[in-house]
Amino acid sequence: MRTLLDARDPSGDPVVEGVRLLMSAFGYDFYDARNVARANDQLVRAKVAGILADAGRALARLEFAYREEFCPPPSRAQPFPPADVMKPLKALERTMRRLADVETAIRTAETPATDMIWFRVRSERWMLEKLLACDVGLAVTATELAERVAKLDPAALRGTALDELSAAIESLDRTLDGRRKLLTVPT
Repeated sequence: MRTLLDARDPSGDPVVEGVRLLMSAFGYDFYDARNVARANDQLVRAKVAGILADAGRALARLEFAYREEFCPPPSRAQPFPPADVMKPLKALERTMRRLADVETAIRTAETPATDMIWFRVRSERWMLEKLLACDVGLAVTATELAERVAKLDPAALRGTALDELSAAIESLDRTLDGRRKLLTVPT
């Protein structure tokens, strides 16, 4: 099998060469380091986006629990919840929107084009490795954020918990901006 995958080892056997041609998709080598780096980049971003989506769902459950615990039922005298009860809910809603925006940005982040023009202008493998390093940074921050969200209880929304989550989301956003800037710089 190893001789089939190693194109540097000419076998001279037409069957082996035919299998190599089929495995390389007539010029596209799936096992090339650049293609593996591209696939890893996309895989890590998909996992990070999944972690953030799970954190968003946990925040939605937390919002429900907060409403259940702290929002009084409407009455004629007070048809709407008091402002001090709604303030954390509005902040939570903003945090959930920002989290969803960052999750979408990570899921749809671009990778360098796979055409020969880019191959002449920049070192794609170096670029993909740098992008993967950014994505690993995103994964670490997203995992920490998801762990923080999992530890929250409804009463924590009245404290500084949302400020800490906002700081983590801001960190994700900065890393994502660095990733975008990396793609604009020719290497």
